[in-house]
Amino acid sequence: MGRILQRGYYEIPGLSQKKRVRFRIKGLLIYLGHTLLIVSLIFFYLWQHLRIKELGYELGKKEKERKALMDRNREIEIKVSRLRSLGRIEEIARSRLGLELSKEGEIILLDITPLREKQGEVRK
Repeated sequence: MGRILQRGYYEIPGLSQKKRVRFRIKGLLIYLGHTLLIVSLIFFYLWQHLRIKELGYELGKKEKERKALMDRNREIEIKVSRLRSLGRIEEIARSRLGLELSKEGEIILLDITPLREKQGEVRK
């Protein structure tokens, strides 16, 4: 096979000095390539892991915002229903506007059906 030299390289019989240097550089480049690949895979894994945690925190924050908005929406719906209540509108009409309930005969109903429907041509 070959014998180990002082610096840890193998001496391969039949190789010239020039070929030995190329063999050493090629081995070094392969070693550096493998090392770079492993380090890059480790960095990719760590980046991916950190990104997942970051997205988890962002998701939690968005859920809190959504819950706050849902609570605010419920409050607004309650307020709207309170403002639309007929008793409140009647109270405002009487106190602020001075309106009173209508008496018998004061209400006149108008016939607002279109002319075609009166003539029997009902649209379908």
